[in-house]
Parts: sequence; structure tokens; C-alpha cells
Amino acid sequence: MASVVNDPRGCRRISFAAPDGRRKTLSLGKCSRRDADLVRWHVEQVLSSQRLGVPIIDATQRWIISVDGRMRQRLIGCGLAERTASCLLSDFCAKAFASRRIKASTLTAYLQAVRCLKDFFGDECDLRQITPERAEAFRDALRSAGLREATVRRRCGVARDVFSAAIKSKLVTENTFNGLPVSVRGSPDRAHLVEVADAERLLAACPDGQWRVLIALARWGGCRIPSEALTLTWADVDWDRQTVRVHSPKTEHHAGGRSRVIPLFPELRRELSDLFAVETPAAEDYVVTRYRSPSSNLRTQLGRIARRAGVTLWPKPWTNMRATRDAELRRDYPSHVVRQWIGHSERVAQEHYLLSTDESYIAQAAAGKASAAQSDCAQRCAGRCHRAPQNRRKI
Repeated sequence: MASVVNDPRGCRRISFAAPDGRRKTLSLGKCSRRDADLVRWHVEQVLSSQRLGVPIIDATQRWIISVDGRMRQRLIGCGLAERTASCLLSDFCAKAFASRRIKASTLTAYLQAVRCLKDFFGDECDLRQITPERAEAFRDALRSAGLREATVRRRCGVARDVFSAAIKSKLVTENTFNGLPVSVRGSPDRAHLVEVADAERLLAACPDGQWRVLIALARWGGCRIPSEALTLTWADVDWDRQTVRVHSPKTEHHAGGRSRVIPLFPELRRELSDLFAVETPAAEDYVVTRYRSPSSNLRTQLGRIARRAGVTLWPKPWTNMRATRDAELRRDYPSHVVRQWIGHSERVAQEHYLLSTDESYIAQAAAGKASAAQSDCAQRCAGRCHRAPQNRRKI
């Protein structure tokens, strides 16, 4: 099917018959006979796959991907390879997520990870040059920069997605980030139980009613801030049935996760009623009308409110308030009911939320167990005292 043709001064070329019957030539330049025979074998594999309509074997696919740009252009000109996107990290990352329908917040996280990739490997880095060892070095660099393990895992996960897209585009044959841990775990060291007194002090220091509603939605409504709070309209507040319909952009792609209904808890009803009385809005108006820009940072403003209130802000303010509400509701309601109100699965609750309940029962449980143990010990001692002595065998 293909043959090696020797040219003057050690140059060689591959001559072959294309599937359309035309005779074509692939110039190799100066190379050894053994290398030319290896290229000839790969060319025959490509021709065979085209003729039979079967996938190209992995070895030949890797060879096509690994050749330099000039040889790749020759392969494309001979019909042995397809024209693909650029292998440069900067060029490919610019197009990797362009066709995907993702939320603005998710895209922001992706772009942060891509920026880290470019800073470490360089804009002109070839994707084919990133080995598993260099991928591990990238992870180590993120950890050395002081990022938390959860952040490191998320950014390595984005890098893995970039290489998965590169595999689909036939730019690389393996995902060098596959061996790195990317699943995000809970952070027990950042769990915190937000006491009611601290939440009330925050409410008292809020500059207006909308901020009071934001805190009430997180602490007593168990809502995600800002995504679920910013999508809430006054039409979602049912004063007659005492319920609130919460729309969840984070879980809308799951079955039944587009929205959920939560009770209009007394603390939440108080803040919503006060805000409604002041603004008297229309039904289609948003409850929180400000902070709708992607650049708005509610965490920074909450820190100012906490300093004004004399409260030391906990590690993950909004998540800690949501997790605290989850823990409180589980004391009085079945877990399946709480899952519907809070809007997460039991696995997520076990991993990220239930850890914050430990400290709430330590003193109470310790006191209860101690008294029970003392009572049990007293009963056993009394039983031994009234028990008839047993005959002991003399030695």
C-alpha cells in the first residue's frame, strides 16, 4: 500500500495510493531507513482505517498527535490527518469553554483555573508537552501558593476538563490530570455553629432591610447566598400559605432541583414583612434589588457589618449559617423533610453540613452521659453489695 522512496543526500519520502486512487507523496526529509519504515507503517494504518471505516489504532493516533507542526501540515495535505485546533495552551483554553452553556459564576471559576494554568505553564506551552509529572508539579505549586485543598482540587478538576476537551479534539491522547484528586471534600476545620445571638447582633448592625433579609434567608431560611437570594421575587412569598418558593440555579440541572418550597419561618417572616412594609413592591419585583452584578462581593460587606456588630466572622459566613440551619431543623424534623427544605442530598449533608453540629451537643451530651454512667455505676455497686458472697476455691 505504501513504500519508502530514497532521494539524494539521505532524504526519504513515503509514496502511497490514496483511497480516491490518486498517488500521493509524504516527504520526510533526512531520516534513517528504520524511521522511514516506521512512518510507512503508520501511513498504512491510516489508509487501512480510511478504507475499512474503523478507528485508527492508539499507537498511530499518538504518532499523529506527537509530530511537529510542519509534519502535521504535510499529513493534513496528504489527507492522512484532520485539521484540528491549535495545541497552544492559550489558544485552546480560549475556545475550550466558548461553546459550553455554563453559568456566569461557573465560568468565573473556570477562568481563574485557566489563569493559574497559564501562569504556571506559560501561554505558549504546547498541550502535548504537559506530562503527568508536570501536572503534579502544578498541583504542588497551587498548594505552595497557600490555596486551600478544596480550591486546589477544583482548579485541578478544571485542568482535567481542559484536557478532556483536548482529547475530543484529538490534540492529545491521554489526560495527564487524571491521577490527581479533584473531588471536593468537606472542611471540618472551617465548620462553625452560628449562634442565634450572633445572628441577631448582625441583624441589628445591618444598614438596611435588604441586608437583614439576606442574613435571615441564610441563617433561618437555609438559602444559598447570593444565587438563591437574588432570584427570589415577592411573588414567591405566599403570605397565606406561609411558604416561600426558592429558585436554585445551582441544582436546576437535576431532576426536581429547579425550585423548592420552604416554610416561612417566624424569623424570616419578620424580616420579609418589615421590608415589604417599607418598599411596598410589585409581585414581579425582586426581594433583593441590589448586588446583582457578578463583581458584587457580599462577603466583604458582611465582614464590615460583623466588625460594626462586634462579631468575629466565622470561616465561611454564608455556608456556616446555612449549615447551622440544617443542623437545627434536623433536631425537630425528619431528615428527608430537611433535605427538601435545604435543597441538598443526604451525601452532601453528611460531607459538608452535619459536621458543624458536633459542638452544639458536646456539653449537653457529656453531662447526660456522665449522669447516666454514674447512675448505672451506682446500681451495679449496689447490686454487688447485696449479692451473697460466693465460695472461693482454696489453693
